Amino acid sequence: MPASLQTPFGRRATRPLLVPPARRMALPQPLWTMDFVRHPTLGAGQGRPGLDFSRNSPAWDPLRGVTVGANVPRLNADGLLIEGARRNYLHDSASPATQTRSLDAGTYTLSIEGTGSVVLSGGPVGTASAGSPATFTLASTTGVTFTVSGTVERFQCETDPGNTADGLFATSFIATPPGDGATRELDFVSGTDLSWFNPAEGSFLVAFRFNEAASNTGTQRILTLTDGTANNRIDVNRNDAVNDGAIRFIGSELGSNVILFDSDTVENGCHTIAFGYRTSESCLFLDGVEVPATLNNPFGALSSINQVHLGSTWIGTNPLSGYVVSMAYWPDRKGDEFLRSVSSIIAV
Repeated sequence: MPASLQTPFGRRATRPLLVPPARRMALPQPLWTMDFVRHPTLGAGQGRPGLDFSRNSPAWDPLRGVTVGANVPRLNADGLLIEGARRNYLHDSASPATQTRSLDAGTYTLSIEGTGSVVLSGGPVGTASAGSPATFTLASTTGVTFTVSGTVERFQCETDPGNTADGLFATSFIATPPGDGATRELDFVSGTDLSWFNPAEGSFLVAFRFNEAASNTGTQRILTLTDGTANNRIDVNRNDAVNDGAIRFIGSELGSNVILFDSDTVENGCHTIAFGYRTSESCLFLDGVEVPATLNNPFGALSSINQVHLGSTWIGTNPLSGYVVSMAYWPDRKGDEFLRSVSSIIAV
């Protein structure tokens, strides 16, 4: 039976397996590696530095079906789950009942679990059922009624409390008390020990998966290395302003882009990227296919880079909605055929 994807409320849908590289080809030993499936930890190991994790709230792990505490990463059989901040405005969300909530102007998504449905009224019109969320936009503060019918086990009406235009899709369940809503804060993953990083040349392999619902919903950062500014960085993200949702690989030095690769549209689901860089040139492969360069200029060694981030920028913006499965780093620019091969380790 194939492995499967995790939807926000824990129902699974078929997806490819990520086959460990060792089963496909003999890989040179990476200098730094994180495999969140086979070794579910962010901690240091075998002389390699670890990563730091913070989240200022509890959070629901949809694959394991448990709530984890504040500052505890959600590591499960799909990898490391990373999501941005979201607030569920519905009260007592694990015991759904009809209610009216006053919501500010913004975009919201209503999603449920169970065999029943929830109907919107009082302004927006729509019905949410399991696997079919309802997204709506309010132009001003509105009293919205959520009418529950049938067997609804959990429900959620959510948006980003810091940017109410960003509630375009459903995320993992947020439990709320009987008299209020609740917020799940940002998952923030960072590291400042970059003793493994070679600023002059190197190669990365990153396997990741987007939330099935999070299609064309702004920029989602996957991997960022930076000096704490946008001026000097290596940045891999998904950008819906480019080719209707492309993987974008940027290298910036002294405030100017010197490396730029934009893929074609990337669908939700599992993907693997491999990229190599050195002062004379760089390359990017996505799922075994080379991505042509828009810019591929020489650059000086990126010696000012002093931090790494997974799933967001260094200030926590542009969060990923999905999983980082694994990553590896070699301190030299590997050949194109090697990078093509390791980026194609998605198998049925």
